[in-house]
Amino acid sequence: MEKTALLPQQIDSECPQKSDQRLTITQRALLLFVVLTNVYGLYLTFAPWPAPQLDAPSITNNTDFDWFRQPSRRELQYQPCYSNAEANFECARLSVPLDHFNDTTSAEISLAVIRLPAAVPPTHPQYGGAILFNPGGPGGRGVNFLLRGWKPAAAAIHYGQDANDTKYYDFISFDPRGVGASAPMISCFSNTLSRWTWALRIWEEGILGSSDAAFGRLWSMSRAQGGSCSLSAIRDPDDIKKFVSTASAATDMLHIVERHGEWREAEAARLLSGSKAAIPQHLLYSPGKEKISYWGYSYGTYLGMTFASMYPDRISRLILDGVVDAEDYVKSLWFDNLIDTEKEMKSFYSYCASAGYPACALAKKGSTSADVEARVSDILDSLLHNPLPIIGTSPEVITYSDVKHLIFVSLYSPMAMFPVAANILADIEQGNGTSMAYRIREIHEPYCPSQDAISIQSNQTKPQERKLEALSQDASTGIACTDGDSQQGLSRDDAREHWRELEKMSPTIGPMWAMFRMRCAHYTVRPLYRYAGPWTGNTSFPILFIGNSADPVTPVRNARKMARGYRSAGVLEQESSGHCSTSAPSRCTREVIYRYFQLGELPEPGKHCSADQYPFETVNGSTISIAEVSDSFLTNGLAGAFMPVV
Repeated sequence: MEKTALLPQQIDSECPQKSDQRLTITQRALLLFVVLTNVYGLYLTFAPWPAPQLDAPSITNNTDFDWFRQPSRRELQYQPCYSNAEANFECARLSVPLDHFNDTTSAEISLAVIRLPAAVPPTHPQYGGAILFNPGGPGGRGVNFLLRGWKPAAAAIHYGQDANDTKYYDFISFDPRGVGASAPMISCFSNTLSRWTWALRIWEEGILGSSDAAFGRLWSMSRAQGGSCSLSAIRDPDDIKKFVSTASAATDMLHIVERHGEWREAEAARLLSGSKAAIPQHLLYSPGKEKISYWGYSYGTYLGMTFASMYPDRISRLILDGVVDAEDYVKSLWFDNLIDTEKEMKSFYSYCASAGYPACALAKKGSTSADVEARVSDILDSLLHNPLPIIGTSPEVITYSDVKHLIFVSLYSPMAMFPVAANILADIEQGNGTSMAYRIREIHEPYCPSQDAISIQSNQTKPQERKLEALSQDASTGIACTDGDSQQGLSRDDAREHWRELEKMSPTIGPMWAMFRMRCAHYTVRPLYRYAGPWTGNTSFPILFIGNSADPVTPVRNARKMARGYRSAGVLEQESSGHCSTSAPSRCTREVIYRYFQLGELPEPGKHCSADQYPFETVNGSTISIAEVSDSFLTNGLAGAFMPVV
């Protein structure tokens, strides 16, 4: 994605070596794109991943830390795991029942749990407890999310002007069951290279509508993959794929909250020299009564609503940011997501035209929004029939589908990605595909266990970490398809019609979004238990729903619709493009979040928050650079720190 070499002529027994050259600003910006493309382009899911923080201090593994060598226990016993100059994380593996609901087995699974300790110990008067985070997905890794996104979250939650009044929280996240470092993992391939090869075949086939043959081939590939992935569940009654519905994940969160209550009391006793009598009442463990504080994004809102509906009396604070329409999701339709997609696409054209050249490379003097739109349309039409050949150390071709994926991903994080997309499109228009070739090369590069991977936070991670990322993509299908109604009755003609309907709603991403339902049509595993509604709850504390005015996959109307089912819930609309409130900086939104977590205050009905910056914007007459965008996000606390996955 950001490397200059292109696709090797053949796959050698050893993986190609990474270049040690320092990345340029453009290449580092493209890293942001590749992270998303690897998730969306190859496996299409929806939720906010942390964006790379350019030049941020790296998080490094302790040399001896290995998730799968740590014992799994029924209580939280943390140990140091990841650290840098600013943060020292602790990790634990927590054992929970495989089957929470039916007692079909006594087997247990292991959850990978990560904690960033609060700035004060539990015995300090300003200790506020713990906040759990989920990054979305389904299949998003909470461990990686917290490593990458803790800083903006802390800036929002600890935003208060008076440090003496601010409460400080432990930040906790986890890899959901079947995902990442939680064990067992969902895996649909015999090895990493097979998974990469299959994903590459899907990518190179192109999106629906990119050729006359694309639909038929993708339908058959979906049938092969779904059927193959379902085989192990037929043979094994304890196969993890039967137990990964969101209802199970919500109950896992309840276990984490309970175990944290135990840990809190034990830690307080330790700090008070073992005297339980000296422990303040609010720090004592309350079995069966511990309450959750939570911030969930995108699919994480579905997880949060599931928790709120199943356990309404166990809520302390709950923020649901980038809200999924739960009723649509459980039908496996993925239909109501795209209501505002074209609204945001129009914002790309208007922001570009308003900024003008050189802030937006697609604008000319006097350009209108319609002019920019026509220019983008011409570029796409040209690529559809005449892909752009790239001549270099290895050959490459930039296709219509490649650029559609670029645009899709850009809609999630417009502050960071709109300028990048405009630059790439303008280059392609001039016959220069070099910048696009950086990310194509990364997609084409094999997932080899012997090779270090590019990571978001530190440029390199252990081979184990890259393998875990790929496995989480298998989990996305497993979770989404077992959460929803069975799609086994979906015919080829039905799937084609569904694609056409989504394409009418959103020509920009409808063809890619239609793949969700197609994948589930051939995935035959059914959950032993799932929660499918009602989406209501007399919650012990009101929920705060947040939506953007032009979110590409979770329209703000979802926030209003779902809030109606929960007692006294509040709704905040952030007036910005992008996926989830974190896609744009807003001091107003940050203050609402602070006051909710710290003071228990909801925004007044009809509350809107403006963004502090918009794509292509200039400050003091100078165009904001990619690096400055990242720095601005960190300075303003909230924004762009989280990137999507659904």
